[in-house]
Amino acid sequence: MALWDSAGQEPHSPRSHPWLAELLYALDLRLRRSQAVFEYSANPACILRLEIASAPCAIALRDGTTARPGQRIARLHFWNEHIPPLPRDGATIAWARQIQHAGAISLHELAR
Repeated sequence: MALWDSAGQEPHSPRSHPWLAELLYALDLRLRRSQAVFEYSANPACILRLEIASAPCAIALRDGTTARPGQRIARLHFWNEHIPPLPRDGATIAWARQIQHAGAISLHELAR
């Protein structure tokens, strides 16, 4: 069973069916709007989006920070369109480093 077509794309990927990609982007946009998920950075290397939400329960972090139920918290979401695509042969160290670097940029942008 071939995982890739002759053009080097996955046979059932959104890129191989433009209408499917449009449908997925429309669904993603609707979900982001309903959950108030937004892009906090214009940096193309940023791989995260942000949602300000309410803590569903008491939260305690390792550093001693706590949040009470209902208190505002930040939830991070992956920005799928900015995630570097997996290489054809699967994840590599170079790809992992690229993700790590993009994650560091994303957190730096968030802190700014």
